[in-house]
Amino acid sequence: MSSTIRLLLASALAVQAGAATIKIESGPGGLVFSPNETKAAVGDVLEFHFVAGNHSVVQGDFDNACHPATTGGFYSGYLPALNGENPNVFSVTINSTEPVAFYCSQGKHCQDGMVGVINPTNAMSFATYAAAAKSATQNVAPPAVFGGTVGPAPKETSSTVSPSGTASPTTSVTPSTSTKPNGAGIISVSCGAIVAAVGFALFLA
Repeated sequence: MSSTIRLLLASALAVQAGAATIKIESGPGGLVFSPNETKAAVGDVLEFHFVAGNHSVVQGDFDNACHPATTGGFYSGYLPALNGENPNVFSVTINSTEPVAFYCSQGKHCQDGMVGVINPTNAMSFATYAAAAKSATQNVAPPAVFGGTVGPAPKETSSTVSPSGTASPTTSVTPSTSTKPNGAGIISVSCGAIVAAVGFALFLA
């Protein structure tokens, strides 16, 4: 086995072993995501739980609030939680640590502040995106689910959820848009895929 392949395999396994699952709740107590700001490292998984109401999560464009990211991105579709938490969650794997905005595409929820940011900076934060969203003339939903997976919620999620409002960070973070870095092409390939690719390389070696 070549030293390069050994190094790739070790790196992929290290990333996978260190990955965290970051739980984000949609709709707890109103039109909010909780936390609405958090950090995520490469390999971490954002796990969106839909706990009340009928909401979605879309990766947003920092330059055009309440509109989907122009490159890459993700969209959960609507996951209603009208009689308790929806049994499914939407999971997205982080592939970059640049800022990523997200919002709910239901009605005027985005304009009303149901937005959030992964890996915020001073210029690209929950506060700046929420302020821009207030004046958005449209709240746009993509035509189909993409960029993540919808499936049954696991029995346990490793990370804790910060209170809604200006929530505190939970792990490390990512971005999106046309003129600013886009976190959703960023957010698509899982560590498992990396390990599988390296395993295939080992098979060929």
